[in-house]
Amino acid sequence: MEQNPSNLAQFGPEAIHNTNNPVRVEYGVHRQITGYFASKDFFTNGLRVRDWLPGQSFEEQTQFGLESVGSLSGSLTMSKLIPDAKLIRDYSSAARDRGHALEAGDSDSANIQFDALTSIYKELKRGRGLDGLAKLGDDPDPYVRAAAGWALIEQDPQVARRLLDQVASLPGLPGFSAQMTLREWDKGRLKFPAAAE
Repeated sequence: MEQNPSNLAQFGPEAIHNTNNPVRVEYGVHRQITGYFASKDFFTNGLRVRDWLPGQSFEEQTQFGLESVGSLSGSLTMSKLIPDAKLIRDYSSAARDRGHALEAGDSDSANIQFDALTSIYKELKRGRGLDGLAKLGDDPDPYVRAAAGWALIEQDPQVARRLLDQVASLPGLPGFSAQMTLREWDKGRLKFPAAAE
């Protein structure tokens, strides 16, 4: 329950300023919760979460607060908070940005984007959302198609091979990378990150 003037006026200081209300969370989780409460979500009808919440009852606000903390601290999955569609868009953007960085010879930026791809992959894997990456097979960017192919190897090997074969036939870095991914896959040497915890 947020300790703000609206809640103090609505529910009284005894309900807000008591030892059962604050929840101790690590800094990173606190930062995510603060960012989420300052953002707009589909269910808030265009309001920031923080502005939507005071319209709820004391019990609803308490439940929402506990569920949001649980989601971000791991007792529920992040995938329930961030829809798979957004994760897939972010995956596509990271793959595209990685490709641009590789083409520019910027390995630092390419590695940052690769790490982003891996993080998103782990979130999708935990939430059983990897199959949504198959629609990236129609993306015009070969780096996006190759990244989708790699991510789908465990989930849907036929689609993965089709995507990687398409990209492997192209010249340049995307084709070479896809060829090497296929080669290592065929030799059984590819390793995939575990789902996010």
